[in-house]
Amino acid sequence: MGILKKATTLSYFTLILLLALAFTLSACKKKQSPPARDETQNVLVESTTQPQPQQKTTDDKIPLQILYLGLPDTERQKDFFSFLSGNFTEVKTAGLDTFAEEQTKGSDVIILDNDGIQ
Repeated sequence: MGILKKATTLSYFTLILLLALAFTLSACKKKQSPPARDETQNVLVESTTQPQPQQKTTDDKIPLQILYLGLPDTERQKDFFSFLSGNFTEVKTAGLDTFAEEQTKGSDVIILDNDGIQ
């Protein structure tokens, strides 16, 4: 029986050592996590502070074809057309009330502007 008690004691001692080792390793991993997060945050800060190259043509306009659908011959339509024409390569306008699906062909972006005034 003395040998059995020694084997059991040795097993318990080994189990305690393994648990202590597991806790130590898990504690070490937690201590390493914040620098890894800091590096990720630094990369995010660097990527947002650096200007992103925009895809523009030689005349400094974004190469998209825009279709603006709104109320025809209004000040609002004229303002939108002026703004969009200054920033995009092609801008077309059409009346919202006479909209047909065929008008969207060849357009990259369609703006439906219903300002609530009829």
